[in-house]
Amino acid sequence: MPAYTSYKNYLALLKEKSKPQYFKKSLNLVLIVTVLALGVVSSLIILTVNIGREAKLKKDFAQTAVNTFTTGKNTLADNLESFQIAGATTKFLDEVKESSQAAQGYQVTISEEDKTIAKAENTILLLESQKRDLEKQTTPADQQKVKETIIEYFNESISALTQIRDEHKFAKDLILTLGADFYLTKLTQDGLWEQQDKTKVINFYNSQTTEVQKTQSKIIMLTPPSNYRSFFKQQIEYLKRVENLSQSIITLLSQEDSKDPDEAKQIEKAYQLLQTAKEESNKLAKNLMTERLSAFEKQDNLAKFAKARILESAIEDQLQSLIQEEEFNAAPIIEAIDKIKNIISVY
Repeated sequence: MPAYTSYKNYLALLKEKSKPQYFKKSLNLVLIVTVLALGVVSSLIILTVNIGREAKLKKDFAQTAVNTFTTGKNTLADNLESFQIAGATTKFLDEVKESSQAAQGYQVTISEEDKTIAKAENTILLLESQKRDLEKQTTPADQQKVKETIIEYFNESISALTQIRDEHKFAKDLILTLGADFYLTKLTQDGLWEQQDKTKVINFYNSQTTEVQKTQSKIIMLTPPSNYRSFFKQQIEYLKRVENLSQSIITLLSQEDSKDPDEAKQIEKAYQLLQTAKEESNKLAKNLMTERLSAFEKQDNLAKFAKARILESAIEDQLQSLIQEEEFNAAPIIEAIDKIKNIISVY
């Protein structure tokens, strides 16, 4: 190779040396732009996924909140009216005195109490199930307050239903304790006095005394709810009157008749004692009926749900706002698009 070269060759050599450098710079620029583009796209994808996940979370919570609350509210409303049935039945049966329908009425009353207790317990189970479903639902931070309010509503409703159930359980236990003979104010047996047989009358009231004493030993084991205390006290008073009347009649009939023809016979004195006791018993019976019915008053049951009703109204407003805010599907998509546009505009 010659030790020198022409100027033309020199320029050509310089041109050849510059080509790789220019290509290298261009390639580096392309790589930088590509990396930046991939970074932006990746960020947008991650952001879109996060927005979608957040939107789905809000949608799922809103649907669960609405469904659980609506189901619980409707079930509660459907069953609340039925809690008055036992009261209506009691009112009818309390008007049946010393008749062949008394024993049948006793069974009907127990049956109605069982139905009321079962309805209360079934409603409690449903509300507890709805509450658990809501508690398990993942909740957006900004919707935690709504969730807590709905759970409080369920707790208040369950508490009121539990109180109603326990009151009717007590009513049933009391009726079972009194038995068919004493759950209504019954002081004698139909046709007992017609034959004027002192032995039959004594035997009846001996049996009556034994039964009332057994009932008294059982009834004191019961603990009445607050709204049953007055009724419970008067029921015990009634049993005591039956016992005293029975013993007084037995005492009178155990004595010999007077030899004075103008003086009433002992069985006549005992019958008059019974009639006087009936007048007093009728007054007590009215009080017992009033006290018994007051435990089933619809207004009283509704009062137990006063706080739940207030919460119910507030929850309905909150859920309506939640639905409007989310618009379930449309709002999250629009929100995601707007955020993506804002990011793209930066670049």
